[in-house]
Amino acid sequence: MIRFKRKLIIAALVLLFNGFIYQTHSQGSNLSSSNQKSSFEKKVKQKTPVSKNQNIEKPKSNKSTKEKSKDSDPKLNIFREALNLDLENNLKEALKKYKLATKQDSCSSIAWNNIGLIQQKLGKEEKAEQSYKKAIEVKPTDTQAINNLASLKLLQGKTIEAKNLYEKAIEIDPDYPYSYSNLGNLYKRYGRFFRAVEYYKKAIDKAPVAEFYYRLGLLYFDMKRYEDMLETFQKGLNDNSEFSEIYYSLCIVYFHNFLNQSNEIRLQELKKAFTKLKKTDTKLAQGFYTKFLTSAK
Repeated sequence: MIRFKRKLIIAALVLLFNGFIYQTHSQGSNLSSSNQKSSFEKKVKQKTPVSKNQNIEKPKSNKSTKEKSKDSDPKLNIFREALNLDLENNLKEALKKYKLATKQDSCSSIAWNNIGLIQQKLGKEEKAEQSYKKAIEVKPTDTQAINNLASLKLLQGKTIEAKNLYEKAIEIDPDYPYSYSNLGNLYKRYGRFFRAVEYYKKAIDKAPVAEFYYRLGLLYFDMKRYEDMLETFQKGLNDNSEFSEIYYSLCIVYFHNFLNQSNEIRLQELKKAFTKLKKTDTKLAQGFYTKFLTSAK
């Protein structure tokens, strides 16, 4: 009887959410079935990634677009070409351009850092390590390069070196939030959950963005602190970001809540989270619909 009721509830949800999916198709979005999963869903079987997805570093500039066009520096243009190729995932060509850009004083450390990121993506860890070190040699206060080198060391199992580098980055720039978040990742990786909570909270203090709330929420999941997990995910929505993983995780939580307690409040929670997920990442929304609704019938 309970199993029949569960199937009935899921069937009703499929009919309801099929309308959301159909609306997306009718607006011309390119939606396809997806097996994409968030870290929340994978968490039971594998560890959270060692570090934040490393960002491509860009040079800082206070000039407006018009000013840039008037006194465009040919050397800086080489870096911009490299950056565009990198963003287009044309890694080999970007690598060539970045190497040319290392001859510029203004962009040298940034270029070396981005070279290291590409080399790491291509599986050339030794070369990546040398590039990160070169970036730090050129600019000892480059916290992004220090964090990237630390994360590489952690992947290599060199925990003490990684920890020391993260702490060094914090000393250099106490306001850079990813140093705290990455140190939280390190402690989480080795089961020191309370220390990890401490550093994730420090990252949130520096920058209360969805990504850091998401990481803290996943940690609470590991600690079986489910109410804290849900509260943390909900707080992560306050910065109005488009961090789709947090909406996906909330959809999973609200879906199971609705199955356990089918009422209008639970349904509205699920609908709201799913609507936001659909707006931020249609493929991930389709993945949730396929995995948790149609496949559960």
